[in-house]
Amino acid sequence: MEGVQRGLREAGAEPAAERAFRLLRERPSFADKSGMLPRLARLCLTEGRFVCISRPRGFGKSADACLLAAGFGPQGRVLLAGLEAERDSAFERFAGRYGAVLLDIKALLAASGSGEAFCALLE
Repeated sequence: MEGVQRGLREAGAEPAAERAFRLLRERPSFADKSGMLPRLARLCLTEGRFVCISRPRGFGKSADACLLAAGFGPQGRVLLAGLEAERDSAFERFAGRYGAVLLDIKALLAASGSGEAFCALLE
């Protein structure tokens, strides 16, 4: 994972989650929800490997996914600088220490052109 991240940076590219989070953070309407990261890290590391976060349509699931992938990813410390998560004592234990993958189902579905083609991509 680190090799891929390093290769992207050397090529002048930025991983999708990091780019998306940077763009979100620049918006005037940005709301700092990073305080959930230390709590999620503690939950994942002590109770299980999977966490499901569900919200109604339009309540920031995509933004939260970008936050999670960016915060746990290699540039987590840089991306979360100055945000609520940085003030938590658990910050150093999780920020930038885990591989993170952001899978944008909407983008994959749009790129595939049909439900059947999308399912074929997943197989």
